[in-house]
Amino acid sequence: MNRKLLFYRISAFISGMSVMAVELAASRLLAPYFSSSILVWSVIIGTIMASMSLGNYCGGWLADRAAGKGTDAPIYTRILIAGVWIACIPLAGKYVIAAVSGIAIVIAGSQLLVVGSLLACLIIFAAPMVLLGMVSPFLVRFAIDADEQNPGRATGSIYAWGTVGSIIGTFLPSFVTIPLLGVSRTFLLFALLLALLVLIYGSMKKTRWWPGALVSAICLALLLVPQQPHYAFWKNNIVYEGESVYNYLQVTQDDQYRYFSTNVMFGVQSMIPRELLRGENAGIGTDTYFHGLLGACGFLPDFAAHKPIDALVLGLGAGTYPIMLRYTLPGSTCVGVEIDPAIVKLAADYFGLTAQDCVAVVGDGRTYVQRDNKKYDVIVIDAYQDISIPFYMATTEFFGLCKDRLKPGGVLVCNINMNTRENGAVVNALTATLQSRFSAVYAYNVGTNTLLYAPTGGGLELFTQNVAQSAANRPLYQMLRATGNGLTQISGDGPVLTDNRAPTEILAASVLQNMISEQDAAVKSQVDAYGGGLSGWRQYLTELMK
Repeated sequence: MNRKLLFYRISAFISGMSVMAVELAASRLLAPYFSSSILVWSVIIGTIMASMSLGNYCGGWLADRAAGKGTDAPIYTRILIAGVWIACIPLAGKYVIAAVSGIAIVIAGSQLLVVGSLLACLIIFAAPMVLLGMVSPFLVRFAIDADEQNPGRATGSIYAWGTVGSIIGTFLPSFVTIPLLGVSRTFLLFALLLALLVLIYGSMKKTRWWPGALVSAICLALLLVPQQPHYAFWKNNIVYEGESVYNYLQVTQDDQYRYFSTNVMFGVQSMIPRELLRGENAGIGTDTYFHGLLGACGFLPDFAAHKPIDALVLGLGAGTYPIMLRYTLPGSTCVGVEIDPAIVKLAADYFGLTAQDCVAVVGDGRTYVQRDNKKYDVIVIDAYQDISIPFYMATTEFFGLCKDRLKPGGVLVCNINMNTRENGAVVNALTATLQSRFSAVYAYNVGTNTLLYAPTGGGLELFTQNVAQSAANRPLYQMLRATGNGLTQISGDGPVLTDNRAPTEILAASVLQNMISEQDAAVKSQVDAYGGGLSGWRQYLTELMK
């Protein structure tokens, strides 16, 4: 057996595996700050492919120079440098991203999402990907020398082993290391593999083995050190931070509410009054999205002030809706579908969700609707997380499935938790799509949320009657009255979304850019109030970090 050729194949395998693992871990590192939308994925893939392309070119050039000197050591030096860089990502990555975000807000404004993620990728990931991109062409050149009788087979074997490594590097982080070890340890694990490869190379050559040994020992030590994700390192109101197969998870709180979010830069997925968590039921206001979700009851033709309802929630989140439903209409039944089992556990641990509140089902919302035959009074779609809108749960085909699961007179309500009054691209598109299945659509704006109602029965006149009938149930009456005061019938002029064409993330990105522009103007105004210039920014950031 040609031992040299075998080692080159193993090197290609580990290199290819590490490239894909870093790419997948990169998406999870960036997601809490920039989301995991298709736009950010495009930036990550494009940046890494561009870096690999440059590395391929440089690797071929390096191989020719090294072959002339009769040594293959240069590529293993670069593999070790890549490993050291990757090992530093868990230590410095979040600080770089936070700094880049601040710079991007200043220089890019509304293009924060693309510009910020691109700058972060270039700074954090371009260098190690260029270095690892040099591996394959370099090894091919030396593999041919190692098997001069079969140059084609030697070349093919290097690419084949590298591709197999890439395949394993795709599945291993997704199904094993990220769920079980987390993002930081995933980076460290593959940095360790690269360092061990160099250590073995040095041991075989009986020269300069100690750099690989040193880096391996450091990576191993860091792997064994207890770690906790702390992406929002500037916040002091964090109750919980964690990672799951699908999301970064964060629970924060202030004096009034406890919040659940899957990012640190913008948006909140769930919130609940802390007085409810303490077992107190008095004094709950009517200025939050969940009151509008409960306000959907006003469209039911067989409404009664204390009559329980059957509800389905697609996107359970922290369970705010079923908890508030229990509070306002005791005896109601609720099924909550959530794709992330870690969120279901978090809802129970930090938001007081119980089995009496709802039957929690772990799975995909559309799949559940397709398989479920039960009919509901109210179906709540609360699966739109900022710009991460699952397109297949926003199409005319999906809304048709939901309509089939409604009782006669039932109502569908969608919660859009990222909207600006100046840019309603998402609301317009969803409204137009709902109108393709329902005769009328109504909107209720509360904060940055817009709730869209698609009843199969009556409209505003029925809602007004039900508000009056709800007087015997004071909490429900307050919620219905607040919703009714802001309720309007609307007509969408956006595109009708279909399973074939649903550019939800492009639409949502335009809304996000508008929100950033509004916030950017407010930030710059505050900086000017502190005197402007560098001193103004310094004072603003100092106050922000408190």
